[in-house]
Amino acid sequence: MQPIKLVILESPFAGEVNANSAYARRAAHDCAMRNESPQASHLLFTQFLNDKKPDERALGIALGLAWRKVADYSVFYTDRGWSSGMLAALDSALEEGRPYILRALDGPINLPDPAVDPLFRRFNHVVALLRRLATENDEALMMVLKALRGADIDCARFRISMIDTDFAREIEALICVYEIIHAIDRLRVYLNPKFSSVEECEGHVGATYHLESNRSSL
Repeated sequence: MQPIKLVILESPFAGEVNANSAYARRAAHDCAMRNESPQASHLLFTQFLNDKKPDERALGIALGLAWRKVADYSVFYTDRGWSSGMLAALDSALEEGRPYILRALDGPINLPDPAVDPLFRRFNHVVALLRRLATENDEALMMVLKALRGADIDCARFRISMIDTDFAREIEALICVYEIIHAIDRLRVYLNPKFSSVEECEGHVGATYHLESNRSSL
């Protein structure tokens, strides 16, 4: 068995509490399947602290952040957006240089948009960094695609191993079993999607999964 990592799980809680709690449990299960022991303070501390009271909510966030002294890293699950607590935790990780991972269970990683939601405007530097990292991942994936098209499998394996996203792990698995054509096709579609909206994609294939992108054609 691989070594178990201690992680702080970050996902939304306030608002749609039932749906957010169910999502947090899914995220915790995902962590467990990765040999991670998640500390989900928003599931635990809300059993005895009132998240609707600002002072108790702030206390809960502080108690959760205290675990950062022993955690290997924080994991942010973003399908249901970003809460103020999540952004505060990410801001803290960036300020202190602690490692973190962004994840999504049902599609591409969701980044907050400070231009749309005033709640996130004071975190402009965080959002800018996240978008830069997303761009760097895209550039790294394009290098993987170039290596595969050039039949440089070792180079492709090395480059894909440096990207910590679910999609990258999917491509890495295909490369490991020498499904090179399939890997090339998945990368090509991901980096240059055919449809510009979810509705257009659903109308064509009847599926809800869609990867939005403004990336240029390869």
